[in-house]
Amino acid sequence: MSALLAVVLAAASADAGIDPVFSALDAEIARAKTLSLYESQQAKSPTSPYHLLAFVGETSTFYANASFGALTARGQDTSLSVNSHVRVGSPALDNTNFLDSGGFGGRRSTPAELDPQVLRQALWLSFDFNFKDALETLARKKAFLQTNAVSDRPIDFSDAPMASVLEPRATLDVDRDAMTSLVKKASAVFLDYPQVFDGSARANSTAWTQWMVSSDPGRHRFAENRTELALAVSTQASDGMNLRLWKRWGGTSAKDLPSEAEAIATAKQLGERLTELAKQPVAEEDYTGPVLFTGQAASMFFLQTIGEPLSEPREPLGSRQEGRLVDRLGKRVAVKFLTVKDDPTRRSFGPKGKETALWGYYPVDDDGVAPQPITLVDQGVLKTYFMNRAPTRKVEKSNGHARGSRPATGSMFVEGTSGTLSDKDLEKKLLAMLKDEDLEYGIIVEQTEEFPGRASGNEGTPLSAPLLIWKVFPNGKRVPVRGLSFKPVSNRILKELVALGNQPQVLNLEVRRQRTSVVSPSVLVRVMELTRSRRDFEKPPVLARP
Repeated sequence: MSALLAVVLAAASADAGIDPVFSALDAEIARAKTLSLYESQQAKSPTSPYHLLAFVGETSTFYANASFGALTARGQDTSLSVNSHVRVGSPALDNTNFLDSGGFGGRRSTPAELDPQVLRQALWLSFDFNFKDALETLARKKAFLQTNAVSDRPIDFSDAPMASVLEPRATLDVDRDAMTSLVKKASAVFLDYPQVFDGSARANSTAWTQWMVSSDPGRHRFAENRTELALAVSTQASDGMNLRLWKRWGGTSAKDLPSEAEAIATAKQLGERLTELAKQPVAEEDYTGPVLFTGQAASMFFLQTIGEPLSEPREPLGSRQEGRLVDRLGKRVAVKFLTVKDDPTRRSFGPKGKETALWGYYPVDDDGVAPQPITLVDQGVLKTYFMNRAPTRKVEKSNGHARGSRPATGSMFVEGTSGTLSDKDLEKKLLAMLKDEDLEYGIIVEQTEEFPGRASGNEGTPLSAPLLIWKVFPNGKRVPVRGLSFKPVSNRILKELVALGNQPQVLNLEVRRQRTSVVSPSVLVRVMELTRSRRDFEKPPVLARP
């Protein structure tokens, strides 16, 4: 062992309480610093990394799944992942922020045992792969710059203070029998609904720990627990259209899950709603008019029109997107009553005693930087966007929002600064708009898929497919409707907001493998376009469900 490596390991052991994972990370970071290859045949001297990151993640999960009252899966898994990131060149010009670059790569799964030698083996291979890939990417990037005129290009990597976070390793704390009983009893409800072709409940409890070491130097050990219950029903209508509805609860412990009585009541509601939805004909026409988003659908609306467009603000070299929301920094992008903040330092939301845990909480980001509360939109004006250590032309420093390979949402809070209404009054306002505009009906969206689309400049932002939509008539009557989907929306949609609600709800979800929270009230939008389905579908089963 070299004298340098011995010193590194000794320091790591003292700092982390002889954590064998940190010992392995420090050892391979020290070795990776000595990587050296010629960038090209014309290079006069070999190139070595100037910045390194190494991660180890440990995930332990207990899960229980049931369908129509019968257990379909139950078990406990533990897995490890190893990942690294290599920068070559210099902070002014390196292998990142290029359309042809790999970003975070070399992720490797390893045996479930936290064995230092096994971890070092995986890290060694990950660093080797990423170092070679970084050299090739930097060569291509330099060639691109030689043949393309690029003005006012920001540097590729900024300085940032490292946060030292050393939390205890996460452990599972779950009542396995209670969780199993809950999914069996909740899913058994769907036996009472013949129209439900598949009715399931799944629950899980996860303990996750991440170790990170950087060459800055920096290190963290961040631990979290997560628990989840999801109910889902699906069917085919008589014309063959596939339909599904679901309800999901997410938190950090069993206390965040619903009681058995609440889960059963929700399962009954899902069965009734799906049965009624399947009876309705497919929408006969496209729709243009006001739309009221409530509950989960409202949170998804803001995640897709604000959260995602303000993620990854640094446009990769070689990419030419126009009309991006991030390009409107300092300008009015929304109605004056809209303010949007992001605060990853908040652990929960709600009144004392009724708090909901936030999945978007984290004490340190994936660059090793402490997260900062930020105001994204202040009374309609775009103030900033999510930043990691990749500077943009207008924002130079990180605000602690590195989530994996890109800056993104932590816990986003949507607020109305004036004129907020109850959900009941929002619906009344929608009905008034129908009468004023002589419309036959309006649209209320209660639930959508949870797969955010990527903002694409002038082509618009695709919105998640709606699952539960209501036609609401001027007399207040509601009828479920199926077969409608949103047209992509432009950034101007934020100027079409009519009013916000005053009853915010928490949505916890995963976005591109990152735990995220959106706290949002309902929102009424002046005009949106939905198109009816024109697809043909496979015929439903000939026989009834057993």
